[in-house]
Parts: sequence; structure tokens; C-alpha cells
Amino acid sequence: MKQWYIILLGLFIAACTQHQNENAAKPDVSRIQEGPILQADDATKQFLIDITNASWYSAKLAYVATLMSHDQNIIKSAQAIRKDYTRIKDKAKIVSIPYHVEVPYFLTTEQNDSVNMLQNLDSLSFDKKFISMIRNNNDNIIMRCDNFQKGIKRSDDLQQLIDFCRSTVAANPLSKP
Repeated sequence: MKQWYIILLGLFIAACTQHQNENAAKPDVSRIQEGPILQADDATKQFLIDITNASWYSAKLAYVATLMSHDQNIIKSAQAIRKDYTRIKDKAKIVSIPYHVEVPYFLTTEQNDSVNMLQNLDSLSFDKKFISMIRNNNDNIIMRCDNFQKGIKRSDDLQQLIDFCRSTVAANPLSKP
């Protein structure tokens, strides 16, 4: 009789262990909360990448200007550009999250070459070239916003990013000739 109790106890323990293993293998999806995954078309992906990259480029140019320029107005403008365009970059990164778009954390080779070229200019040529490069990049940002916005209703987060880009470029003291 004692053997039957041992066998029954063994079967009971085996059944409990098997039940625990089955439950452990199943994920508890009730605790997983993810935000909505938004579908990004190719144009949206490219826009987010391009805006992040262009704003990063302006911020880098402005950083160089704070180190290289001797004109206090250029230095003040460069400090504002660096702060404002870093905010564009950060906003673009935030907007890209629900679209699962990996935005760049670096400059392109061409942009790096331009920054290096700017760093190697003499002080007489520096300010003029810096202003020219910022204006060209501002035109690039506005063009990308215009091209992205044509004919398509965009989500609120993308529209806010476009509006923020436009207002930041418009407020840039170096945008105007």
C-alpha cells in the first residue's frame, strides 16, 4: 500500500511540474503594452532621414563657427543655430520612433568633407562660406518639407515636424540675405 502512495505522489508531482512548465513557456501578453506601429511609406522614411541629417549638418557647421569665427554676431547666430537645429534633429528622431525608422546619428561623407573644408578656411573666408553653407542647407530643408508635403495629407506628428522645421528656418538670422 505504501508503494501506491509513493507512485501516486510521484504522478501528482510530475503533473504539477508539467503544468508549471507549460505556463512558463507562454508569455504573459497582458502586461505587454506597445504603442501603435505606424506604417511609413518610402517618402516618409526618406523625409525623416533627410531632415535629421540636414539639421545635424547645420548644427555641426554652427559648432565649427562658434570655434572658428571672430565675428561676435556670427558666433551668436551659430549658437542659436546649433541649439535650434539640434531641436529639429531631436524632434525628427522622436517622430520616427512609431514608424520604426532608424534616423542617422552621423553626417554623410560629403557633409564631413564640407565641415573639414570649412575648418581649414582662413578667418577672412570663413564667415562668408559659413553663411553660404547654412543658407544652402536651409534651402535644402525647406525644399524637402515642400516636396514631402505636396498633395498628401500627413499625420499630425509629421505636420508638426514640418511646421517646426519651417518656423526654425524662418527664424534663423542667417536665412535672410
